[in-house]
Amino acid sequence: DMDVFAGWASAVAFVDFADGVMGGWTGGQVMDMGGQLGELLVLGPGQTTGFTLDVPENAAEATMTFELVAGDSIDNSARWGVDTATVRINGVDVAIATSTHGRDMTFDIPQADGTTVEATVTVAPGHLGGRDRWQDSVAQVTVTVDQPSGPIDLQVHSNANQGINDEFWGVDNFDATVTPG
Repeated sequence: DMDVFAGWASAVAFVDFADGVMGGWTGGQVMDMGGQLGELLVLGPGQTTGFTLDVPENAAEATMTFELVAGDSIDNSARWGVDTATVRINGVDVAIATSTHGRDMTFDIPQADGTTVEATVTVAPGHLGGRDRWQDSVAQVTVTVDQPSGPIDLQVHSNANQGINDEFWGVDNFDATVTPG
């Protein structure tokens, strides 16, 4: 029976940035951040990275899951400023992450029609990278777009105000699936 897999999600893309491979992402740079973090797509001040997910016609939904890393001295304070990472779908903000020196990563999730976002801190703050002075934390972000029409442009933008050697936002283990309609 040809319809055995009807309704099952099919993997479209997986990128773990190993060996510096961008895997269709544009912007940012793959760097080895040391320690448990290893290689990931790193964003410095004002940088944006993006991935365009080609969605077949009549798809029921598209799901993109990735790890967002708050690295080193990311700040969320009146004194040092707020260094956010903004996740966008087709130019619309769907999640805004903040963190204070890798601790207390939190998310503001604006309601966007047809888009559901879940964000969960999966790795408690600790010294994950190659620098022991600051703590890092990791959250798993899942963005689901219902009834997508055409390609989906996923972007992550960093408004960190210091260089990557001091603070960064990172993306790792990107996984995209599409569920047929």
